[in-house]
Amino acid sequence: MLTGGCLCGAVRYTVRGAPRFSGICNCRDCQKATGSAFSAFMMYPVANFELTGETRAYDHICDAGTPSRRNFCPTCGSTVFGGGEEGGEDVNIYAGTLDDPDVFEPKMQIFVRSRRQWAQIPADKIKEYDAM
Repeated sequence: MLTGGCLCGAVRYTVRGAPRFSGICNCRDCQKATGSAFSAFMMYPVANFELTGETRAYDHICDAGTPSRRNFCPTCGSTVFGGGEEGGEDVNIYAGTLDDPDVFEPKMQIFVRSRRQWAQIPADKIKEYDAM
């Protein structure tokens, strides 16, 4: 079981079990949403995810051409998780929101074509994909 939440503490979550995927996304959408070089994510089945507190959502079409939802705290603005839209099977929690971010172990890196030169993760550490 892992726990996490937003900067101000108004939004909290619990996830159970092992993530389906864990990795680094270098797409331009993630760069803009985080204000950094990438997002670090862990994908879980929505059935393993429990949320307390109110969130707001921003829906858009992502770089891959598919719908994307980012859920954030309306008080502090922290983006806490992705997905969770009606009928969605998975949620992506963002590793920086974990109470213990050191448990995060990226297994893959996606959208490497958008990777910033100043934020390289050694390719021998995780698998790389140009897109997903």
